[in-house]
Amino acid sequence: MVPVDHVARLAVAAAFNPPRFSPGVCHVTSHPRLRVNDLLAALETYGYDVPIVRYDKWRKAVENYMTSSDGNEKEEFAL
Repeated sequence: MVPVDHVARLAVAAAFNPPRFSPGVCHVTSHPRLRVNDLLAALETYGYDVPIVRYDKWRKAVENYMTSSDGNEKEEFAL
């Protein structure tokens, strides 16, 4: 995640000075980079219940959700 004014400055700079080596592509990164755990911790600060769990447990929970047969269409929610 980066501030919108930073993205705007990069878009204008890329428009006036297009990248030579990859035409039409400009990568936007933040420094320091925000880690997912930092983002989740920030959400909890604002009252959202977002527990931090290990990736393998999270992946298994998503797989179980997608393969459960309760009659709902879940394909559109696949991550």
